[in-house]
Amino acid sequence: DDLQSLFRGTDMARVRENLRVMAGKTGIPLAEIPKFLEEYSDVFLSVAYYRYSFEAVRPDIDRFLGWIHEVKSHREVTSSPATQNHCKQVEETLRFLSNSIRERLMQFHGSFERFWADINRQSFAEMRKQIEENHASMGSVLCGLVVKMNLWKKTFPDNTVGGPATRAKFVVTEMLPGLTRLRDMERGARSRLDL
Repeated sequence: DDLQSLFRGTDMARVRENLRVMAGKTGIPLAEIPKFLEEYSDVFLSVAYYRYSFEAVRPDIDRFLGWIHEVKSHREVTSSPATQNHCKQVEETLRFLSNSIRERLMQFHGSFERFWADINRQSFAEMRKQIEENHASMGSVLCGLVVKMNLWKKTFPDNTVGGPATRAKFVVTEMLPGLTRLRDMERGARSRLDL
């Protein structure tokens, strides 16, 4: 919004002056400002899409965590240490992924704030590098998480569907496979960000 207000208006002299001021503050030549704005937009939109995707799946994750807590407490599941362990592993991994993605998104938000506090080529390059180095891992983890949660939500549209054995089987056969890989990708991304 702040950027748009700088360049909107019918007074072209004012818009040109705003561009000159921005070029002076950022150290970016006036002719390169449009390219800079395009690159900024790409970075901003990628993070906005990640945030949107995460916020869209969060209610499902929250419902799933309550659902799996119920699954773990059923006698049929508590009598099987292996099934109990698988349920615990899925629950812990989903909690970790959810918390870690939220933390990474907060770190990106902080990068944007630092950039706007000191707009220049270097602060933009640092922010862009951090976000672009996270594209593959963030996209992969979010995609995997969304696929898992959509399948669960389709299979169990509410908490009354399926008995304990059906639920436990779903956790073991559909939720558990692949979660370790998502967890490892997320851990790698966290380590690259020094989290």
